[in-house]
Amino acid sequence: MRRIWSLAGWAGALFLLVSCGGGGSDVGSPVAASAVAPQRAAAYSLDPAALFRWAPTHYGQYFSGGYRTDPAYQQYQHRCYPLTGNCLGVAGDQVYVKLGAGDPFPVGSLASFDCEVYPSHCPVTTAPVSEAAALSGFYVGDLNGLSPYAFAIFAADGSFIGVNQTDTRFDVFTGNAVAQAGTWSATNARYGAYTSNTLYANLGSADMTGAFTNTASASATVAVSGVTPIGTQLALIYQTFSSTPSSLWIGGGLYSVPSRGQAIQIDTSTGAVSGTIQTNCAITGTLSVPAPARNVYKLSASLSGTSCPMQGAVDFLGYYDSSTTTQALNLYGTTPGSQLAYISFAFIRPPA
Repeated sequence: MRRIWSLAGWAGALFLLVSCGGGGSDVGSPVAASAVAPQRAAAYSLDPAALFRWAPTHYGQYFSGGYRTDPAYQQYQHRCYPLTGNCLGVAGDQVYVKLGAGDPFPVGSLASFDCEVYPSHCPVTTAPVSEAAALSGFYVGDLNGLSPYAFAIFAADGSFIGVNQTDTRFDVFTGNAVAQAGTWSATNARYGAYTSNTLYANLGSADMTGAFTNTASASATVAVSGVTPIGTQLALIYQTFSSTPSSLWIGGGLYSVPSRGQAIQIDTSTGAVSGTIQTNCAITGTLSVPAPARNVYKLSASLSGTSCPMQGAVDFLGYYDSSTTTQALNLYGTTPGSQLAYISFAFIRPPA
């Protein structure tokens, strides 16, 4: 019963009702039924008898054993329990509790207990359904739109990374999207501006809002603090290969390009990643599949070595590319304060 069925909770309820003038009277004095608004009770099916039947079954530590009525409290419909020394009463539409030798004090309206006594009367509340899985996929800029050279990857857990670029600059944005009812937003996403592989503007904080259509398109308006973006609008088209299945068996295996020192093993059962992405750059981490129905992979990894494009923890998003003879896992990732990394793993199918 929310806040009232403990001694500490009762004290808190008493303080609150005294402070706010709850019940319209001094809780130290019994309140006549005519002092409270009884007309509300008619709107609810809960009555005092039902409350009295319910209370001992749920809070027997306070109301148990045989009960009696006390002539001193006839202005209440009530029951007093000699075993515990406590009383439960109703006056009008208010529920009162008396603890031991103390005075009765109000703990809420009778109507406020309707949902607890009769759970079937509780309002049906449905949590908003996330549509991040419908948003997930690989998107590229609409060549006729506001961001012709942009792309973005959204995962089913809401994480995303994207790029908006011109001939001389590219802006990287990354964060976590909240998607619902065909719209998506991200608050305090990270945003950085780059030339080549060099960060030339401090990372800013981006608020992004947009709309999307499942397996069709996504748009966004970008508001950034600390950095002047290339453009404040994104118009992106969903790529159909994003609707091909994903799994660790598909994305796992051995990726090797000996000419550049790449040799990466991805376990097809656990997603464990180990090896080198190039000479003097080791990688360890875990590959995961946010949604098997979408061709999106997530790699949480760490890079170390003198020739790495970035150092330390990196979160990558990408897709498995089977469109060419040399198949690849294309992953994009950032670390705080560092540049974008693009890693293409040439693919060798592991033995069956």
